[in-house]
Amino acid sequence: MTDVQQRMRHLIDQIEFHRQKYYTDSAPEISDQEYDALEHELRQLELDYPHLVQPDSPSFRVGGGVADGRVSVPHLRPMLSLENGYNEADLRSFVQRVENAADAQVPFTAEFKIDGLSLSVVYENGVMSRAVTRGDGEVGEDVTLNAKTIKGLPLRVAAWAGYPVMEVRGEVYFERHVFAAVNESRRELGLPEFANPRNAASGTMRTLDSREVAKRQLRIFVYQLMGLERRTHSELLNEAKSLGFPVNEHTCVLQGVDSMLSCTHEWLKLRDQLNYEVDGIVFKVDPLALHDKMGTTTKFPKWALAYKFPAEQATTVIDDITIQVGRTGVLTPVAELKPVHLAGTTVSRATLHNFDEIAKKDIRIGDTVFVEKGGDIIPKVTSVVQARRDGTQVPYPVPKHCPSCHQPVTRDESQVAIRCANLACPAQVERKIQHFASRDAMDIRGLGREWVQQLVKSKLVTDLASIYKLTKADLLTLERSGDRWADNLIEEIHNSKSKPFAKVLFALGIPMVGEKVADQLATAFGNVDRLRAASVQEIADIRGLGEKIAQSLVQILATDSTRQLIQELREHGLIFESKTEDQINQPLLGKTIVLTGTLNRWGRREATALLKQLGANVTSSVSKKTDFLLAGEQAGSKLATAESLGIEIVNEDWLDQWHNRET
Repeated sequence: MTDVQQRMRHLIDQIEFHRQKYYTDSAPEISDQEYDALEHELRQLELDYPHLVQPDSPSFRVGGGVADGRVSVPHLRPMLSLENGYNEADLRSFVQRVENAADAQVPFTAEFKIDGLSLSVVYENGVMSRAVTRGDGEVGEDVTLNAKTIKGLPLRVAAWAGYPVMEVRGEVYFERHVFAAVNESRRELGLPEFANPRNAASGTMRTLDSREVAKRQLRIFVYQLMGLERRTHSELLNEAKSLGFPVNEHTCVLQGVDSMLSCTHEWLKLRDQLNYEVDGIVFKVDPLALHDKMGTTTKFPKWALAYKFPAEQATTVIDDITIQVGRTGVLTPVAELKPVHLAGTTVSRATLHNFDEIAKKDIRIGDTVFVEKGGDIIPKVTSVVQARRDGTQVPYPVPKHCPSCHQPVTRDESQVAIRCANLACPAQVERKIQHFASRDAMDIRGLGREWVQQLVKSKLVTDLASIYKLTKADLLTLERSGDRWADNLIEEIHNSKSKPFAKVLFALGIPMVGEKVADQLATAFGNVDRLRAASVQEIADIRGLGEKIAQSLVQILATDSTRQLIQELREHGLIFESKTEDQINQPLLGKTIVLTGTLNRWGRREATALLKQLGANVTSSVSKKTDFLLAGEQAGSKLATAESLGIEIVNEDWLDQWHNRET
């Protein structure tokens, strides 16, 4: 190591030491000027010797890279959501389930539920190697360059130098004053403001230029440390803090539902005093052995509950009621409000759900109403302030015609929804195309709402298939279009043809067929022809679907319009069969497998990829539904749990056999 390299290493270590003292311990040992001098010296050396820049250099925190594009990568372990609870009954029910599983009283950790973006950060031999957003829980977006700009998040953990792979998970957030400053800056630039800190954190982390991300001063609280065998979750949080990770100071261990309820009351009082947004408390079973025993559902762990704070309310006036037409033709009334500040954001619109709800609450234009954010997300009108009625309020009549295409609307007496049955309705077509092109569907970047509106209005696009008939000349007829945008969009449209069957199925926008259902259908039937030939019962028998989804799906797939659309999309080259010729014959299809310990010949990522290729469902927790535990060296509590449940234990030799069979 040269003298320059030694000096760089010394500066990096000093900056990291003082960063931890400042951000984690709140006990700085040097002044800000002295800290800045260390960073300045390091940056100067890196400018003079760019080939010697270290991957854990704190210079990455100011940004300096632009990502080539958005890259999706699989999580090492599924990144699940949390089950929500809204009242005392929900909390008592959760605690009862846990105590029934443990056959004893159980301690829980309590942590504030930060209102931000969930992030997984992977360290290889102690150096940050990858940061990934939650995504769909199985696959997320690589945002490593941006994560390196987050103040307080270590770029290197010296104590992990001997560990091949370690992972932490946390919530990226904005401090309130920073969020306000970001929106003020956007206003001055004529850009739309972020609706709330969560959206701002998400949008910022997905920005391709890390220099812009660094300017926004994101923070993170770590809530999970993975890869170490410890006895309790609280021990892992304490270890994370000792290693230099920011852990929320409002974290404690409680036992008994009464103490947990007391915690919810006391912490709710702190909410407005914090310099960041929270929307509840997360209660987690503290003993990790019980995590393995209770396991998870397909959506969330059974050992945790997000207890949501009561929705915040405000009063305002309804200036008007407008109608939104969804992609399935449903007409939804929306209250246009006098702007009011609510839960950290300015609210000017709120859903009225449906026309039965308007009649039930007797909501009128001009009414003073209570507005709340349900779950602190979607504003809604909860009730009318009757005392403010003065006779000037105007009832809103149920529409008889669609506001977009002016065709008569219909109503199924068994449903509350009023629909526009015109499949060529411009509003429906716009919504369908926006959904089709969205990131989680065909991911056609550049085809945003304003462009979709122009394409539909000019009749260049009349349905989903017509997207693939667009030419550069067509695009250049649109207002504010240009050569570069048109070339890029044509390329994006072409690239979307390689999306797998499950994505195409989701993109079609079939009611009740979300991402998860589309993936299940693609796996179960392999191609669209088998799916169209399936009976209601065959579809309903797929775990988690049921008869309602099956009936709707069979009915829609049988229509002439759907048959024609699928045929046209096929002719344009879209994929309507799974890449595996027949996924039904995958040897491990339907089997649930958990990995634990250190594998010598396989990386955990590669092992997980092979098992999924064989059809297995790879999960992070052992439960009665687990079929195999793949155990490496230093396997901990998961091995003991599996043995107690009589689960088959396998090793790397077993994995090698499957690999050799495939090759």
